[in-house]
Amino acid sequence: MFKRVLLVYISLFCACFFTQAQTPEIDLTQAVIIDVRTDAEWKIAHIEDVSLIPWEDIVAATDKLQLDKSKPIALFCRSGNRAGKAMALLNAAGYTQVVNIGSLEQAAERLDKPIIY
Repeated sequence: MFKRVLLVYISLFCACFFTQAQTPEIDLTQAVIIDVRTDAEWKIAHIEDVSLIPWEDIVAATDKLQLDKSKPIALFCRSGNRAGKAMALLNAAGYTQVVNIGSLEQAAERLDKPIIY
């Protein structure tokens, strides 16, 4: 148990150093796209047809959805920081194709979808 907790903390610490360029590319048309911001942030602006799961709840929520751990998952938030933390948590939980696509604006551009205000 201690080793798992330590691994999660190390992963979260390392997530601060992930950049978009360091993450593997995935086919976003095949990926589950998840906004990891808060509900309050989502109400202000969001991308159409994208799931909202706050980063702290990401592992429990993806497990509840029974996602295949090899299914591509793309995460974003306001700046990319929380998406990096969520990515580290999912990687520690055994998900193998998780990417941080950055901020809300970067995600909208990469997904070619409008931001709804």
